[in-house]
Amino acid sequence: MFDKYFYTYVLRSLTDLKFYVGFTSDLMQRFEAHNSGKVSSTKNRIPFELVYFEGCQSKEDAMHREKYLKTLYLNYFDINDGFLNKIKDIKDKIVLTGDGADELFGGYRRISEYDSQKSDTFQELPFYHLVRIDRMSMNFTIECRNPFLGHDVVRAALQLPYSERTHKKILKDQFKGWIPDEIIERKKNPLKIQSIRENETQYRRGLIEDYLNWKLINGSK
Repeated sequence: MFDKYFYTYVLRSLTDLKFYVGFTSDLMQRFEAHNSGKVSSTKNRIPFELVYFEGCQSKEDAMHREKYLKTLYLNYFDINDGFLNKIKDIKDKIVLTGDGADELFGGYRRISEYDSQKSDTFQELPFYHLVRIDRMSMNFTIECRNPFLGHDVVRAALQLPYSERTHKKILKDQFKGWIPDEIIERKKNPLKIQSIRENETQYRRGLIEDYLNWKLINGSK
């Protein structure tokens, strides 16, 4: 049965800690080829570990998933790995992140259109942002802590009226005088890969299409 499948896979080089994404009809044979130096594009980065794979029912599906995973692993993860790699030699490997501030205190543009606090905090944050931070920090043995996600902070933020938690107003007021005004008032500049910056709508449509194809392949639950 398994020989009828195509596989999309993700490798990580144990030499430079960067990822490689590909597809094949024989996963184990391809993995062995990578590690034996028989694949020209990866022979200088061996050895590799297999960090992820998925089965597809057609070559076209596997190629489509390969394209999506390349966007995720070769851009998003490598961008953030670059930052963590710079601090991997710090003696006390504890890093404070700002995660939770945008979600709890209306830091995204959509807060002007609707009250997105709960969906941002209880859906996007735990299922999108935090899991990636956790995986990347583990890669470099760095402990990341999220001050804005302390229980007292979260409880207080959830009780704030809408007017006090849009565009991070309450945070800006509290930190004024402690942080330079040019930092507090500077324009938001999110970390995004080039394909998102060029056409965010097209990128989001691609994600939706990938999700719907995945549901179609795996069966709607």
